[in-house]
Amino acid sequence: ARVLLTYKTKRRIQQLNELKRRRESHDALARKARKREVERGVDGQPILPIRTKGANVHCLGRIVTGHAAKAWHTTAYIWPDGFRSTRTYTSYKDPDVKVQYTSEICRSNLGGSPIFKVTADDDRLSPVIKETASGAWCAILEKINQEKDK
Repeated sequence: ARVLLTYKTKRRIQQLNELKRRRESHDALARKARKREVERGVDGQPILPIRTKGANVHCLGRIVTGHAAKAWHTTAYIWPDGFRSTRTYTSYKDPDVKVQYTSEICRSNLGGSPIFKVTADDDRLSPVIKETASGAWCAILEKINQEKDK
């Protein structure tokens, strides 16, 4: 039996196929990223720092359990309390200079939910603290762009 499809239906099928292709591509990249071997000591624990392409992980932190655990994970992410990493990036004080930024996941004083703190080595007294990791880094990027616009 031959089925006639409208233009809208054909277009929707194309869009769904494109979404499926992108998802499969993303999933393949995620699987590849997960397969990275990490050096371990004789006790089986990872040797720190763990050097990645863009950052160095200095502390893996700990998984929060119990009644507070809900705030520390989603279906896509787990935010370990005490996680700490560093990366080199443009300074927001002087955009011509690269500095080291330290990213940390800490427990907030209000309700024990995670907070995300990013501290620049050239401005240690003024860390950026937000409720999301992307919020903290967006604030850093905003500061850099403001300084560049001066």
